[in-house]
Amino acid sequence: SIEPQVVGSLGPGAAAGDCVHGMPRGSRLGCQWQPVPAFSQNGRAHLYIAARCRALGLRPSRPPLYAVVVMAIYSFRMQVISRGKGRSATAAAAYRSGEQIKDERTDETHDYTGKSAIYGSEILLPENAPERLSDRSTLWNEVEQGEKRKDAQLSREVMIALPVELSHLEKEELTREYVQREFVERVMSADVCYHDFDSTNPHAHIMLTMRTVDETGFGKKQRQWNRKSEVEQPRKAWAD
Repeated sequence: SIEPQVVGSLGPGAAAGDCVHGMPRGSRLGCQWQPVPAFSQNGRAHLYIAARCRALGLRPSRPPLYAVVVMAIYSFRMQVISRGKGRSATAAAAYRSGEQIKDERTDETHDYTGKSAIYGSEILLPENAPERLSDRSTLWNEVEQGEKRKDAQLSREVMIALPVELSHLEKEELTREYVQREFVERVMSADVCYHDFDSTNPHAHIMLTMRTVDETGFGKKQRQWNRKSEVEQPRKAWAD
């Protein structure tokens, strides 16, 4: 419940008796760092670092204060949503967005309107994409109808963990900038869903189309987007 602060010399204007973390302002502070054992939560490993700050050469007005600093954790996962594995793009999009989508190819309705912890969602399209694809149901139904094979690959999905240190608006802006630069500018359409923003595990699901798009709709499938080299670039970009 403690908000950690970085404290340095505040200069001659500091008032006597003012203190931060129980230390007189203007004093030099030293930090002793000690790792706290890692633990697992939601399938991810967490490591916290505890810092004990003390005034050098001075006696603090209260016992030393311990602060837990939570560091941003990098995570990037990519998978292919394939019909050959019994999956559908419409069902995946409905689940991640918490919406109801009817699959016009199978006449099946996927209803996940009761799903919780969804902060928001948005669709990002290339400049020349038709406006109708900004509707989630239309977008993924056109993807489904455009694939005829029983083992068709329907979508790539990227999941990224977002830094808890950012505000909710900053989390969205960071994700949007990344998706625009790494995927949309390469003529992919992206369906972005934000999850668990009020938890210790905020993250985003990014569903990507596998065909180029122009004014008339989807074109040829771009299988090179699945190459290892094509995966390494967005992975490195997110790490940076």
